[in-house]
Amino acid sequence: KKKKIKLYEIQLFMQELSVLLKAGLTMVHSLNILKDRAENITFQRIISDIKKEVEGGMAFSDALNAYPQAFSNMFVAVIKVGETSGNLVSILERQSAYLKKIIALRRTVIAALIYPLILMIISISVVIILLTFVVPTFSSLYQDMHRSLPPATLFLLSISNFVKNNFLLLTMIIFSICYGLALWYRTENGRMTSDRLKMKIPLAGKILAKYSLSQLTKMLATVLRGGIPLITSLKVAGETLENKYLSSCIKKIIPNVEGGMSLAESMKEIN
Repeated sequence: KKKKIKLYEIQLFMQELSVLLKAGLTMVHSLNILKDRAENITFQRIISDIKKEVEGGMAFSDALNAYPQAFSNMFVAVIKVGETSGNLVSILERQSAYLKKIIALRRTVIAALIYPLILMIISISVVIILLTFVVPTFSSLYQDMHRSLPPATLFLLSISNFVKNNFLLLTMIIFSICYGLALWYRTENGRMTSDRLKMKIPLAGKILAKYSLSQLTKMLATVLRGGIPLITSLKVAGETLENKYLSSCIKKIIPNVEGGMSLAESMKEIN
C-alpha cells in the first residue's frame, strides 16, 4: 500500500541533501544515502528511482518532475534554476527553510482552529442531550402535574420525537449529503467554491485566509530569491497554492503584470 508523503519528510530530504552536497558528496551518492534513511517506503522508492535516473544522465530537476505527489512545480522550477546557475546547495537550503516555515504555520493554524472546533462539538453535543434526555423529562414532569406544555417545549419535543422516530432515515440523508459534498469537492468548480467559502466562515475564515496569504507571500519570496523572474514565479505560485480560489486569483493577475501593470495594482483589481 502506498503511503502519503508528508511535508516534513520532503523538508528533511532537502535539508539532508544540501548538507551532503555541501560536504562534497556526489548527487548519486547523496541520494543513495537518503534512500536508506527514508522511513516512508513510498518515498524510499521515489528516491531510489530518482537516483537511477540521475545515474543514467538525467538532470536532477527532470527526475523530480516525474513525481508531482512529492515535489511541487515550485520546487522543481527552483531546483532547475539552481542547477543552471550552479547554486543548487543554496537553493536546497532556502527550500528547506521555506518548508520549515510552512510546517510551523500549519501547526499554528491547526492550534488556532481547535478552539472553535471544540466549541462546535460541545454545542452539538449539548443540543443532542437536550433533545434526547432533558426535553422528554420536562414533558413527563408537566404531564404528571396535569399542565399543558409551553409552546417552545412542545416544539422541541416534536423535534426530539421526529429525530428518535426517523433516526435511521436522518443518518442516511446526512451520509448521502456528506458523500455528495465530497464528490463535488473533488471537481474543479467544487474545490474553488469551497476554498472561497472557507475564508468566509466566522472565526475560522480569517485564520484560513491569513494562512493562504502567508503561504503565497512566503512562496513568492522563496521563488524570487531563487532567481526566477516575477511572471514565472506567479505562474508557479498559481499552480502550487493549496487554496484553489487564491490560485485562480493569481492566474488572473498574470496578464496584467505581463502588460506592464505593477503587482500591487494588479492585486487591487481582484475582489
